Amino acid sequence: MPAEQPSRLAAEGGKALVAAMPTPAWPALREDALEVFHGVGRELEAVLVAELDVNARMLAGAAPEHVPVLRQMLAARWSGHLARVLAENPGADEAVRRLVERIGAAALGTERAGKTMTNIARDHSTLFAVMDGNIIQHRQRRDDDSQ
Repeated sequence: MPAEQPSRLAAEGGKALVAAMPTPAWPALREDALEVFHGVGRELEAVLVAELDVNARMLAGAAPEHVPVLRQMLAARWSGHLARVLAENPGADEAVRRLVERIGAAALGTERAGKTMTNIARDHSTLFAVMDGNIIQHRQRRDDDSQ
């Protein structure tokens, strides 16, 4: 494995991990993150798990104006932790890759689930709305259409 690859993987993993913390998918993704820490020793694993939980609570409770800076700081910290994990357990690289992929997939699912569209048609108008390729037509019925 080239020397730069573990550091790049650790950086991607740190960013992904911190991005996942404030999402509804975090409990399941947390379990995937714990798999990454297996094999680094019980003491280090216990410290990382505790810090993971503290960081997730910290990010969830942060004021909105502090979130970007906090995310950046935590991503750097978790990149360092993951680099250490990868150095001590070279077999963990596949677990980190799976974690990054899973977090990416969960983020896409959250984005899709979070879409909202509000359309209002007034005064006997016809409204055409398109979201993700679906065309929906809403037509207000006129009183004289019933005859």
